[in-house]
Amino acid sequence: MKRYYYSGNLNDSITLDGDEHRHLNLVMREKKNADIEIFNGKGDVGVYKIIDITKSFTTLKLINKTKFKKPEFDFILVSAPIKGERQDIVIRQAVEIGVSEIIFLQTEHSEAKIDQKKLEKLERQAVEMCKQCKRAFLPKFSIKKFEDFEPKDNSIVLVGSFMASKHISELSKDDFKDKNIYAVIGPEGGFSKKEEYIFSKKEFKKVLLGANTLRADTASAVILGYIKCIKKW
Repeated sequence: MKRYYYSGNLNDSITLDGDEHRHLNLVMREKKNADIEIFNGKGDVGVYKIIDITKSFTTLKLINKTKFKKPEFDFILVSAPIKGERQDIVIRQAVEIGVSEIIFLQTEHSEAKIDQKKLEKLERQAVEMCKQCKRAFLPKFSIKKFEDFEPKDNSIVLVGSFMASKHISELSKDDFKDKNIYAVIGPEGGFSKKEEYIFSKKEFKKVLLGANTLRADTASAVILGYIKCIKKW
């Protein structure tokens, strides 16, 4: 069953228009009376029957709806922006793995920047990825300066760092219990000495991600994948 996105409430009757309607009608060539799946990115997923398809919109009738429970604790990727399509790779991996939020952190060694236009593009890509991997919740996106980054209370913050003395595999499930989890990945050149000092002062947990030097997109996949495995999400 094909999945489509609708940003509003999943009522008994809804209407798809814009990009989702065009995709349903012109790309997927769905037919009247077919059953499709709709999600709104807020935890609601419904099975709908196609009642009518016009050039401008598709009318749908609800068959059944499921309300998914949001995780009690957040799983957040904090990443320095990356140039080119490798940024798209990081977002795809993060969405598939299940992060609840992605924060783009502007650091001293950052080679790329995320503006509002790029952020909106990545948000649209995240919708497509959620459709593909069957996520019920859309991740949140934001841009922060390094000095403005402050984790929520009751959180563990893991920082991939060349200067760490502890490998990420040395952490246990108890280290993450009942806590929001932040996975922090710096730019290709690493964090500056000043930024490393600030992390230490805030008592963030610096962790090694392996013996090899990893590119930022690879480091992101390693740290997120490890957390997903240990938490069994």
